[in-house]
Amino acid sequence: MAAQNSAGAWGSAAALTALTLGVFFFAKDSGPFAPVKRLHEAAQAGAAPSAATFSAESTEEAKAALLSQVSGLMRQSTAVSLEGLAIEGRDAAVLMVYRRRNGALWAIRFVCATGPQGWRVRADETLRLNLQQAGLPLGDN
Repeated sequence: MAAQNSAGAWGSAAALTALTLGVFFFAKDSGPFAPVKRLHEAAQAGAAPSAATFSAESTEEAKAALLSQVSGLMRQSTAVSLEGLAIEGRDAAVLMVYRRRNGALWAIRFVCATGPQGWRVRADETLRLNLQQAGLPLGDN
């Protein structure tokens, strides 16, 4: 009888683990992390990101600059991790951290927004925010 209860407990634990992991992975493909993930996949493949990656108001210059920055960081990094996610209404911030080969850490806070088409990266706002945090001049914008 004890063996049956033990097997049942293990089965329940395995089912709960599978469900939790399934929900986690689904959320990563459907929430504010999804367009950030698509951007990183495109950078890794050396391809242009899908149309579902950036918001409509993102300029071509900002899209190219952000893709270039992510591609460069990924080439120079030994690890990339999702370190934070903050959602406030229709806006979100996704914090990605890159561990460079020399051990230094570099972080990018991706600004995302949701609308009828789902979550998208706001490329111009992401670049502006990260330049401000780094204390770099913003130019005429």
